[in-house]
Order: sequence, then C-alpha cells, then structure tokens
Amino acid sequence: MSGRTTRRRPAVQPVAIPESLAPAPLPPPAPALLYVPRTILRDTHDAFLPYWRAGVETAAYWFGVATGHLAVATTVVLPRLDQSAGHYQVDVASLRRLVANMRVQGLTNLAQVHTHPSAWVGHSAYDDAHAYSTRVGALSLVWPHYGRAYAYDLCGVGVHERRDGQWVHLSAADVANRIRLIDSVADQRWDIVCGDGADGE
Repeated sequence: MSGRTTRRRPAVQPVAIPESLAPAPLPPPAPALLYVPRTILRDTHDAFLPYWRAGVETAAYWFGVATGHLAVATTVVLPRLDQSAGHYQVDVASLRRLVANMRVQGLTNLAQVHTHPSAWVGHSAYDDAHAYSTRVGALSLVWPHYGRAYAYDLCGVGVHERRDGQWVHLSAADVANRIRLIDSVADQRWDIVCGDGADGE
C-alpha cells in the first residue's frame, strides 16, 4: 500500500428545477383529418335502412388507410349485432373476424357509427362503455332516427371525438376541421351528345 488516502467525491445532489422553468409537456399529436367519400355515407345509410324499418339500433365501422395527419375511409364494416329499440351489442367473434380481414388488406378502424331512436345524437353512458376505441382522437358518429335520413353533409349527425378521457360532442366548425367529405363521382358532362358511328350501325 502506498499509504495514500482515497478521497471520495461528495454525492451530487439533484437540483430541483422551479416549475416555472420546467419545459412544458409536449401536446398530443393532432388527430388525422379524415376524408370520407360520399359513397361511404350512402352505403352506411343503405345498411341502416332495414333496421330503421325494424325499429332497432344498429352500428357500423368505417375502416380505411391512415398515414401521418391524413386518413381516408374506404370500407363500411358491418359486424353481427344483438339489437333492440334502445341499444345494440356487437358480437365479439364476428368483429374479430372482420378486423382480421381488414388488417390483411392494410386497413384500420377510423370511426364508429351507430344509430339512436330519436333526434338526440349525444353520447350516452352506454355508448361510452361500448365504444370501439377510446384512444385520443377516436371518432364516434351518432345517426338520428335509426338512420332513416340520408345525411348527405352529416347534417343532424352527432360527431364525437375522444379527448382527455371523455367523449366531446364537436361543433359544426370542429367537424369541418376533422372530417372532409369528398365526392366519389364528379360529373360535369351536362349532356350526352350522340355522335356518328355508334355501335350497331
């Protein structure tokens, strides 16, 4: 031994950063803008009509592709349901098969859509408990009168978004910033002009 005494460094004490100087937490990523072709609205409405006639609630899901801050609905998914006049319940086995089939095609759930018996399109406690997704930014649309009317511009449909652990009923302005309806066919022909050399001549 050399006889030298090893000096220990004093333990470094963590310095408390005043709350006023601490960096603000990063905001959650902005939800993707959802593009919905009008054929998706039409097909959803068509799927709802038999259940309007039967007087029972029903539900569907919009699946599609999502990348970054952009999503496009491509497919209306209709699981097997147990239905009554005041609620519906999804058959879990049926939903699993449908979701697996969508994943094979590279599609993901973008929104859930269900009907209510009357004009009220709020999100009930039952709706909260049986939502397909509770992730931040998830969308839940409520169609009035069992889906009887074709909501061409989502007029009368309640649009709810998952924020801070609860469902928020979006204003018309918020819906416009969250969902973009797009034409499936844009026809500007006006008239069909018959020319020479038609088939059969």
